[in-house]
Amino acid sequence: MIVDLVKYASKPRTASEFANLRLPGYSATKQGTFEKLYKFKVRRHPRPSGGGYVFWFWDLPEEWQNDIMVHFMRQDRTKEAIKQDVSQKEIDAILYAASTMDERFALEWSKREKHLDAVHKKIIDLIVACGERRDNGF
Repeated sequence: MIVDLVKYASKPRTASEFANLRLPGYSATKQGTFEKLYKFKVRRHPRPSGGGYVFWFWDLPEEWQNDIMVHFMRQDRTKEAIKQDVSQKEIDAILYAASTMDERFALEWSKREKHLDAVHKKIIDLIVACGERRDNGF
């Protein structure tokens, strides 16, 4: 499953290819997928073979990337199981596993880990500041 995900993300895809994933909550048509790609201002690239455009997985909004990652991890599950909410821990685990096979996944995982570290630092700083206020009688 991770291998399939890495292969999918390693080359640009057409709107039809994204539509063919049939992700819950996304259009299963080429036109509907184009509309969503344009709505989110996803960077488009001229198709090398001429005519039309292709889109890189890494240019998609993060939520869309996450949904594709989950799709590949849940291919063998029932439709009901696929529709379950995805935890951030599951996304992190997928990124971590894929990062061992692909540099771009490793960079994305690292970027998200750095962001989490910054968030955790802010929370700790806030807790410390609140504790200092309490100690000073505020």
